[in-house]
Amino acid sequence: MNRFLTVGIIVLLVIGFSTCKHESIEPPGAIPIDTSSPPPVTPPIDTCYEDTVYFEYDVLPIFIGSCALAGCHDADSAKGGIELYSYDKVMKSDTAKGLFNIDTVYKSKLYRKITEEQDKDAMPPPPKKRLSYDQIKTIEKWIIQKVQNLTCDGCKEYSSFKTEVAPFLFKNCGSCHYENSPFMKGKNNNLKWFPSNATSGLDIDHSKLKNTELSPDFSLIGSLTWEAEFENMPPNISDTLRSCDIDLIRDWIAADMPE
Repeated sequence: MNRFLTVGIIVLLVIGFSTCKHESIEPPGAIPIDTSSPPPVTPPIDTCYEDTVYFEYDVLPIFIGSCALAGCHDADSAKGGIELYSYDKVMKSDTAKGLFNIDTVYKSKLYRKITEEQDKDAMPPPPKKRLSYDQIKTIEKWIIQKVQNLTCDGCKEYSSFKTEVAPFLFKNCGSCHYENSPFMKGKNNNLKWFPSNATSGLDIDHSKLKNTELSPDFSLIGSLTWEAEFENMPPNISDTLRSCDIDLIRDWIAADMPE
């Protein structure tokens, strides 16, 4: 009898525990978690790093200004079957012509051309301006990084001419707007913003640039946004520069173009 009583008590306890609901215990001051909607997404941070080369921002301006030109490696000329005006075309040219050696950068065909000491074999060829030391190092680093099409959202806001505007103009315009430039032949001297031996944006002639912008027949913003009455800048690209980059120049002009 006692054995049956014991079994009955155990059965009742099991049933009781199985039907009992326990509320979760939260520590004092805990904030209830809303599981009805996904957690908020953290806004992306500036992902541009100084030790990384970004094709569209760092490399393409060099190719556009010094290589993808009429008679050379633009869409119409495609000299030697090589086109250097977009990442896709650069990669197709590499596949066809073996431009890059990502294991040994110094064996890369393109690298050897831009570092060639003899002008007759160099790229860009005379009378076009040779690449600067910094431009060559940028391409070298990009090849070492396995010629990737890395991107970033590193739009810069205007704070001063020397820190943002001048470097931007050198990167995107310095291959054309310099003294003795074949592209500036017969044009207003004020359009020659850089000396022939310029190596950075700090070499820019601010007075020439400002005089150019003040002239009635030129508009830096008009050229950068490809307005019909102005010459497109930079040339030989499929679209205008990023709007945030153009806004950088717009803000500098609105501030009365200080040096």
